[in-house]
Amino acid sequence: PDPDYDDVFLSNPSRIFTLYTEDFKYRLLREFDESGENLVEIDLIPEDLGQSYSRIRLHIDTNSNEIVRAKLFEKMGGRYTIQFKDYEMLNRLKENAFSFDTSKHPDIHVIDMTAF
Repeated sequence: PDPDYDDVFLSNPSRIFTLYTEDFKYRLLREFDESGENLVEIDLIPEDLGQSYSRIRLHIDTNSNEIVRAKLFEKMGGRYTIQFKDYEMLNRLKENAFSFDTSKHPDIHVIDMTAF
């Protein structure tokens, strides 16, 4: 029988960007240089040992914080790799998207934690 990959990124590669928020243990394996890029290698190990895969290995560019490649290790020996070559933002955020305008909220007391 074919494994059911609805719960991993093979059926929907965009899930790799949110998959880590679910039930995984993380292991930083190494930092290395590849073709002039500084990368980190991280294993995501499912807490549910009943999965058909044993881990997902990510290579992440430390300068851009972008995933370069993701590899799924199947318990039956299969290996599946997705290589990310280009990212395209569908919705660009405005520069002030994460700023708080205190003039619009005069009744709010702001504590600037960057001063500590």
